Formats: sequence, structure tokens, C-alpha cells
Amino acid sequence: MTSWDAQATTLADARRAVWSEADELYAARTALCVQLLEDRLSLDDGAVLDLGCGIGRLTIPLAEQHPRCRFVGLDTSPAMLTHAVTAGAHLHNVVWVHGPPLPRLARAYSMVAVQHMDPETVAAYLALIAAALLPDGRLVFQYVVGDHHGGHDHRYERTVMHGLLAGAGLRPIEEEQGVLYDEWCWVTAVRS
Repeated sequence: MTSWDAQATTLADARRAVWSEADELYAARTALCVQLLEDRLSLDDGAVLDLGCGIGRLTIPLAEQHPRCRFVGLDTSPAMLTHAVTAGAHLHNVVWVHGPPLPRLARAYSMVAVQHMDPETVAAYLALIAAALLPDGRLVFQYVVGDHHGGHDHRYERTVMHGLLAGAGLRPIEEEQGVLYDEWCWVTAVRS
């Protein structure tokens, strides 16, 4: 059992594992993140990947608001995916997957996932996404700026993240630090 599975025995436990704030703040933060993603992704139609979808906290509201898109929620935790499948059972434009392969993607995003991945895993997922992105596709993700790595906490200097993006054949077209939290950096990237 992965550590994420152990933290997701109930939906309430899974929510606390993702965001340790009270329920009201969880809902408010989720709504803000949905809006941030909508502003950066330009969702019209096509396949959209949520990398590290967890319990579907972003996948579900985005899928509800964009029924012409086909969402793919990818997570490595079967327990988290079980909660997502239950919560998103009413949606016909979402598939939940434990891993590749990926369809051709119009858009991809990730929030509160990269900070839990070591550099090798980040590089592998960036390469997987880059290979699946359509020529005009884009990736939006958030990471934590810094130089600490340990356990579930991985922070990345901007130059390191730029190197990981370049290694995957992606280039950043927009970056913004300090949105939501001071250490968070939001990146919008496209294929090089």
C-alpha cells in the first residue's frame, strides 16, 4: 500500500492529505484553483489530463463546467482513484486511470502533485505529457520553488525546472510565482 493509499481510507482523510485546511477553506481553495486553471488552459474541447488527480478535486468541477472536453484523471494511488470514481460517477466525460498510455492531449495540468515527485519522476511525466500533447497543446502546472528534497516534499529552483522542461521537449511561455502561496510557481508550457 502506498503512503497515499494509507492516507485515503476515507474521503475526509483523503481531503486532509491533499489539503490540511478546514472544509470551508478546502472548497474555497479548490474553486480558486479551478479558476486559475481555466484562465491558463483555454478549455474548448479535446482531451485534458489531470496529472495527480487524487480524489478528483479539480477534475470533477472542470469536467462539469466543460462537457465538450474529455478529461483523464491520472493518479498512482488506487485508494484516491476509488474516491474520484465515486465522486465523479455522474460524469460521462471523465476516465480515471492509474497510468499510461495517454490519448493525444489538447491540454494537461497538475496541481499539488509535482511537489511530491522526485526529479526523475517529474522528468518522466513531463516527457510522457510532451509526447501526448498535440502541436498546439499546453501544460499548466504548479510546483514549489526552493532547493529542498525529502520524503513527500520536493522543491525546485526555477533553473532546475526549466532544465526538466527542456529535457522533455517543453518550453515555458508563462510563469507566475506567489499565486495562492508565496512559494508556488505556476508554469504554462508548450512543446518546443
